Amino acid sequence: MKSNDPEQIRVLLVEDDLEALKSLLRAVRQNEKEYEVETAATPEAAIEALSKASPHVVVLDLSLNAKEGVESGFRVLSEVLKRDHTTRVIVVTGHADLENGIRAVNAGASSFVAKPPNLDHLMALIRDAATQARIRREYMRVLASEHKALERLVVGISKRAHALRESIVAASRTLQPVLIRGETGTGKNLCAEAIHKLSTRAGSKFVRYQTTFASADLTSSDLFGHTKGAFTGADTDRAGLIQNAAGGTLFLDEVQALPVETQVALLGVLQDQRVRPVGGNAEYKVDFRLISATNADVREQLEDGTLRPDFYHRISGFEIDIPALRDRIEDVPVIAELVMEQFQVKYASPPMELSVEARDVLLGHQWPGNIRELQAVIESAAWSIMAAKRAVIEPQDIRFKQLPTGVTEVGAISAAVEQIPGETLEEKVANVTSQIVQQAVNAAGGNLTRAAQALGTSRWTVHRALGDRKPRK
Repeated sequence: MKSNDPEQIRVLLVEDDLEALKSLLRAVRQNEKEYEVETAATPEAAIEALSKASPHVVVLDLSLNAKEGVESGFRVLSEVLKRDHTTRVIVVTGHADLENGIRAVNAGASSFVAKPPNLDHLMALIRDAATQARIRREYMRVLASEHKALERLVVGISKRAHALRESIVAASRTLQPVLIRGETGTGKNLCAEAIHKLSTRAGSKFVRYQTTFASADLTSSDLFGHTKGAFTGADTDRAGLIQNAAGGTLFLDEVQALPVETQVALLGVLQDQRVRPVGGNAEYKVDFRLISATNADVREQLEDGTLRPDFYHRISGFEIDIPALRDRIEDVPVIAELVMEQFQVKYASPPMELSVEARDVLLGHQWPGNIRELQAVIESAAWSIMAAKRAVIEPQDIRFKQLPTGVTEVGAISAAVEQIPGETLEEKVANVTSQIVQQAVNAAGGNLTRAAQALGTSRWTVHRALGDRKPRK
């Protein structure tokens, strides 16, 4: 082979009969002048040609010497496929030797023809094989580049990490809504971003919405927008996040928190690709891709009515489960290295590394907080060694946050929730929200606009939070 140009179709003809070999060479060069063609008359010459450059197509006579018979051809076939499984092999068998032809196809050859081959038929097979090989190689090239980019987002060497990257690539090539499931801290947001960046919508916006247990009106306004005067505080028309995501991707985090009424409305938007702002009469055509995420048990959510079955089926055309960090523990050192690298870039710190003992400590932890916990632990250790003017993270630099003795994580959360005024979860959320907003308004001297700026939200949101406050129980 003379060239390594990936666009140049390369054909290797392997035939021990020199007259037959010349005839094949002449036919290929006359019919496909752009093909690069090389010949080999022995198994050894064929294998040597393979080592120089990988051909797109190999036309292989099975019987290359009298001593080995057809096994000589099968030896070359095995070597071809071992070196590059995208290469297409057309086997030439003895007349009426159907059994060996079938054996060759079962071993990985793309097709077989009997001797002497009809040259027009053989050329058709070569052209088809060349096209298939080029398609396969382009796919593998794209897949390799995608995985290279993905490895910076979905870090890991484990089989689970590899499977997750494969799922992300597959999801990026569809237009289906995607549902990502996984525990808190496993990287669902990064997974959603990766799908968007690898998709045909990568050039448009990626809009993230963190759903909360707010009222259906507020959530609907956030997603669908509202018209001026739709409710108190709606001083102007406002486009919703769905319209902002036009041509791109809308990511709904903690989708199980969407009010049932909003689920119904969003289901209609997904079905009709049209949205009507709150308080409006006109509908607008929308084009967006929906990716949702949940850390909840979907089956339980469906059983208790939190998640509507029809809504779930619509948003879960493609499902991805992200494994907990404890289930891919071998990835911990790799992720830790990336966190250290990011820390060095962000804070212009000197190079740092993990000692063997520190790595063993990390591998022995169960990581209930998943990747988010690992990131916090490594960053804390990095600050510790910077203060001590050391370059190596040792076991004493690694500190895990522990819950109070005898209190489980769920128990701690439940105890905290009990301290919030309100009987229902919606009342508790409304009370907490109103308290935060009221504190900001007080600090701003009663000025709602300044309070909204301080909170990073809009004036109407502040107004609604105060106006919709539930009485404390």
